[in-house]
Amino acid sequence: MAATILILVSAMALLVTGGLTVLVMRNPEAGLARIDHHVEDLPQVLAGRYLTFFVLALGAAIYADPIVFFGLFVAFAVASAADTIIYARKGKKYGPHLAAGIASVTGAGLSLIAAGAN
Repeated sequence: MAATILILVSAMALLVTGGLTVLVMRNPEAGLARIDHHVEDLPQVLAGRYLTFFVLALGAAIYADPIVFFGLFVAFAVASAADTIIYARKGKKYGPHLAAGIASVTGAGLSLIAAGAN
């Protein structure tokens, strides 16, 4: 029963987040409008994004599994890479995002080392 529920919630999470990703990546302005986000509110939305990252990191710390940390750091690296690419393409300062990505990849690597040690 538990395995079936996990498959169901995994599918739900993947379908919803995957669908939203495609929607917003294909046309950011139209995607944001479709999901009722507004450009002028993005600073507050980013605050929520970082609060979410914190909650995920707290959960990983409580769960204390290196594979969970690996997944967390990979997610951080993806977010950092996306921001780095966006700013670099526009000729804007991207160093802090690149540094965050490098730190995230380092964390992912250390997590894999820890997983191998267990």
